[in-house]
Amino acid sequence: MIELKNKLADLLMKEGKIEIEGIEINLWHGHTFYSVENQINWNKIISYTELNSHSAGETGSIVFTGVMQISRQEAADYAIKLGFNVHSTVTSKTDFVIIGTENVSPTKIARVIEFNKRDDINIKIIDEITFLSVVSEHLTI
Repeated sequence: MIELKNKLADLLMKEGKIEIEGIEINLWHGHTFYSVENQINWNKIISYTELNSHSAGETGSIVFTGVMQISRQEAADYAIKLGFNVHSTVTSKTDFVIIGTENVSPTKIARVIEFNKRDDINIKIIDEITFLSVVSEHLTI
């Protein structure tokens, strides 16, 4: 098993699961970056710059992680239509992290945990089902 640079992320990966705010998160466990190679196209977003050029980001900043029922590009397109900017990494300016059902990045979750220790940051984790429910309520899909 590979060792991640972020020590908390490495610890989370070894655990395999974590629960945050009642949401069970299935992290990479027993996987390497190469073992999930078949997910590359499914999880790929063509161009964040191009994608975000269609949104003013008035709703905030969103990051996706893990394998979802729909492609990452489709999820990102919905987020843009809801007024979000979509990013690949969690930063102090991230508002929401949307998690798929499995292979969630331990590094992204570790960064959420670390940032949320600060008083001025509150990154919310939302599962894919909740995200898709919000999409269906606000968009014609």
